[in-house]
Amino acid sequence: MSSNRSEKGRGRLKWPWWLSVVAAAISYAGLKYGVQKLHRGHPDLDGLVTIFPELAPIVAILFLLLGAKQLYDDAPPPGAGSGGENGETGPESCREDNNEKPE
Repeated sequence: MSSNRSEKGRGRLKWPWWLSVVAAAISYAGLKYGVQKLHRGHPDLDGLVTIFPELAPIVAILFLLLGAKQLYDDAPPPGAGSGGENGETGPESCREDNNEKPE
């Protein structure tokens, strides 16, 4: 199944998660404020110019969700961290008395 998953992801373009956050900010600012400033009064585009500022948060949220997905795709699986003897990763695994074996 893992080989099928790796074959599936070969054709996709992959970029860092923070690039999606930057794209969200740019798309929000561009759709909310930039489109109205670039509008030159063409009568056919009046409808789009009024819709774009309303779509700005939706487009930005889509980019943020993509960034969150990319961030957690690269995260190590749970239990793969360097925890205690039993794979513990919480604050209890850092205590000195917790690492002693009971007699």
